[in-house]
Amino acid sequence: MLTIAREQREREHFDSVYGDRLWKEPMYLPDDLRRRYKECRDWKVYGKECVFSLAGDLEGLDVLEMGCGCGTDSILLACNGATVFAYDISPQAINLARKRAKINGVDDKILFRVASSPSQAFVDKKFDLIFGNAILHHLDIDEVHKELHCLLKPGGRCIFREPVVFSPMMGKLRRCIPWYPSNPTEDEKPLTYQTISLLSEGFDRVDIYYFECISRIWYLFRSNRFIDMLHRFDAWLMERFPFMKRFASVVVMQMVKG
Repeated sequence: MLTIAREQREREHFDSVYGDRLWKEPMYLPDDLRRRYKECRDWKVYGKECVFSLAGDLEGLDVLEMGCGCGTDSILLACNGATVFAYDISPQAINLARKRAKINGVDDKILFRVASSPSQAFVDKKFDLIFGNAILHHLDIDEVHKELHCLLKPGGRCIFREPVVFSPMMGKLRRCIPWYPSNPTEDEKPLTYQTISLLSEGFDRVDIYYFECISRIWYLFRSNRFIDMLHRFDAWLMERFPFMKRFASVVVMQMVKG
């Protein structure tokens, strides 16, 4: 999916990010966090809760996580019943993810691999669900689109949460805001209307949910109460005035294969 040079740049960047986290990242996921992403009570407010709400009960399902990073979402997926097949381009990320899965008691439900693509990580494997949290904008969308259909079982689904730029003004604003957990890599490209349309081709149903319009600046604040207020205002704003969705900075996409 990536050129050799681009793959090397991405690996070095995320090795740096997750290598530093080996000593800082909380290893155990507390019960309230697990409960949050099982119940997903605020799925209309927070994109990550929306992803897990759409995923639903995963008992008995084979789930592919693309770009699993430090393993947080892999662990949450396993806690929700899935057998998880997860990969990441960064050896440091996978090292951390394996340790975290063991500490959280789900290492027997997750298979981690270092790889740059699903077909490289899990040869000839097909999945009930493909899950990704901020991964597609690092990849070649043309190649991803081709591979998704091959990876899914009949009736399977893809669910992704991704940064987007629908407005040139928002694209300029995005570059002015410090990014968490790391600054953008030089090769990443937030999704656009065009790339979302390409990804959607060939799927029987596509659902799109919009998040983080004004609340895109939440990284600048320390008050959890104020951050929550920003997200809730956005949810109200985009429901009340649908044209504001073009200023969203995050979308959640669900694509269903017939």
